[in-house]
Amino acid sequence: MPEEKGMAFIDGANLNRSAEDLGFRIDYKKLKVFLEEWLKEQGYQLIRPYYYTADDRAPQRKKFFDLLEVFGYDVRLVDITKRGTTNIQKGVDVKLAIEILKFGYNKNYDCAILCSGDQDFIPLVHAVKDLGKKVYAAAFNHSCAEEIKRIPDKWFNLTEVVDQIKLEWKIV
Repeated sequence: MPEEKGMAFIDGANLNRSAEDLGFRIDYKKLKVFLEEWLKEQGYQLIRPYYYTADDRAPQRKKFFDLLEVFGYDVRLVDITKRGTTNIQKGVDVKLAIEILKFGYNKNYDCAILCSGDQDFIPLVHAVKDLGKKVYAAAFNHSCAEEIKRIPDKWFNLTEVVDQIKLEWKIV
């Protein structure tokens, strides 16, 4: 029997900020491998991870996005909005929510992994489950809303695998 399809939807700002709170940066190549293995244990094949964030058009960010694409991520960007002299991220969560629902409605996946602990996604989790899809969530315990731990079909505490997904700096 062929494995069912899984897609990962990563709230980049949420995951990166949560990792920084713990004093490390995420190695997204390692995170993809972890998600593939975790999904496989559940009977799903990761067919595509999506990474959502705002883009300030900085050259170093472009290099990061290019590297994510090399690792197999589909990078989804929303332009940074200026409010006075401050840059703010607006629309990323909405873009992620629309696409996870669109892909679910179009039967592109059987299981979605939401990689975020943001409580704003609680209605989204309910809506995806209402489509008859499995919803898993993965986030760091310290920055995850309690409902995001309870409402999905499964929840994984990324704090337990920091050593597996941490970016290691190697001096060459």
